[in-house]
Amino acid sequence: MDADRSHDPKDVPLLIAALQRGAEMAVGSRYLDGIRILDWPMRRLLLSWFAGVYARALCGIPMTDPTSGFKMISKKALQSVDFSRCSADGYGFQLELHFFVWQAGCKLEEVPIVFTERKRGVSKMSKRTLIEAMLTVLALGLRRLARVRSPRA
Repeated sequence: MDADRSHDPKDVPLLIAALQRGAEMAVGSRYLDGIRILDWPMRRLLLSWFAGVYARALCGIPMTDPTSGFKMISKKALQSVDFSRCSADGYGFQLELHFFVWQAGCKLEEVPIVFTERKRGVSKMSKRTLIEAMLTVLALGLRRLARVRSPRA
């Protein structure tokens, strides 16, 4: 959950309900059931949307919002991740976490949320962060491809 209150705490029960329905990771999606983002400039909206398309295409993660930071994770899902395999410092970690939980066979469920642009503070998104996230997606996509091509015992 973003500390700047871009995520509404009133949406937490949606995540809890998804876990109660059997999801092992519940993720708040800005794009499920349409675009649900307030006060973003078009450039940022397009960048975010493209990042999701890019991540889904390369990684195969069945999510509408694979870059979302609003989530709730079960103990089982957390224990399924070998965090030593995570290498991203910034936003790429969101992608790694979703990818490794999904690859472990855990059930993911997205719930629709409304994301609101921060009223105070500044974004930590830099060119370095964007490049890291793009390279993280590429690395995860290659890992997925290698796994698909490896012979099964």
